[in-house]
Amino acid sequence: MALISNFAYFDLHRERMACDVHRELQKDMDALLNSYFHENVQLSQNDAEKRRDIAFPNVEKILAYINDRDPRFGKVPSRVGSYWQGLKVKKADEFDYSVILEGLDNFHWINSGPRYYNFNKPIDPDHQTIPQDLDVVMTSVPLPSPPKGYHYVSDSPNSLSSIKGWTDISDLTRRSGPNKVDFIPFLVRRRLKQLLTEAKRDLNLRGEIRQSRKVNGPALTMYFKVNDREIGIDFAPVIRAHLPFPSWINWPRAGVRWPSQEKIREIKQFGINLVAKKDFYWMLSFAELEKMLVDKVDADGGKRKEIHRIMKKLNGDFWCNTTKPVISSYILKNIWFWEMESLPSAVDWANDKIWIRLKSMTERLLQCINERDLKQYFYPDFNLLKSKDIKELDIAAIKIQQFLNDPLKFIDLQ
Repeated sequence: MALISNFAYFDLHRERMACDVHRELQKDMDALLNSYFHENVQLSQNDAEKRRDIAFPNVEKILAYINDRDPRFGKVPSRVGSYWQGLKVKKADEFDYSVILEGLDNFHWINSGPRYYNFNKPIDPDHQTIPQDLDVVMTSVPLPSPPKGYHYVSDSPNSLSSIKGWTDISDLTRRSGPNKVDFIPFLVRRRLKQLLTEAKRDLNLRGEIRQSRKVNGPALTMYFKVNDREIGIDFAPVIRAHLPFPSWINWPRAGVRWPSQEKIREIKQFGINLVAKKDFYWMLSFAELEKMLVDKVDADGGKRKEIHRIMKKLNGDFWCNTTKPVISSYILKNIWFWEMESLPSAVDWANDKIWIRLKSMTERLLQCINERDLKQYFYPDFNLLKSKDIKELDIAAIKIQQFLNDPLKFIDLQ
């Protein structure tokens, strides 16, 4: 009996020692990540202010010019993206704006019914530039139905004719039925690109300016360079639709404790927008709702934003350090949202839980990559990894596993 008791004592003692060692390692990792954040992740306020001083006046001039030339595009944008959410890493080198299509209050958003229009010539689906003579023409062959999360947007020419600036709609729409026209995202982006080009030509804007030739995706980008600081400004055409949450979106999920009921009411009251993502289909946009979701998210003293930004920095520097990262900031943001929904308490995001949360989110990301499935937070039927390059995902998975095996190798404070 005495021998068994001694063995039990030593097992318990060894277990306690292991727990003590684990706690000390945890403290060391939390302290190291705190230092890593302040030295490698946090924005330089002085640099951020100088970049804002370049970006803001130029954006104001550009949108006022565009609105004057074409009042269908509003001059008061919605500020979305990482900078406005307090999620930028190291430097404020990109600012995102939604350019609102004005006056569209009575449109219909649908995802059914044949559409007989298409491009007038075959194009590469990932086209980076558009031929000068590329146009949308009526055809005898219908378009494929919109994918999940995408819709047609239609309205009546008669109802549009009474809205300022909408007397001529032929450059943005194509006929979709009797007394019905569809707003074509490709045509909307093309018109906005034309107006941005004219603004660059006609306005006395500060700094060296160039425009991205990229036209696939929702945003059109202008770059401003002043004193070796280059800033990208994204302009994405959006219909501020304030659509109600349909039942098939299933948000919020039953029984969740994050976000708060007050935040849920605020988000549902605002509703969902539509962004000109694909050439012929408008995508449900949650950008403004995501901004609302993270507003004051750390008011309870948590370190949620700090931990998320550390993860973004590691992703940009090590996991996906390529010109076209397969793991985007938006993917990481949705990982973060799911983690916050699972662990809503400030205790789980406290200063002594930085490594635990970072490790947990990294493991969550790795699992999603291996399963090729990451559900969008607001719309879980939408898989954010569906169209990603499988080989690039596998490479990222290897690097992420290496980080989990030996995080100290990656958290360099030199």
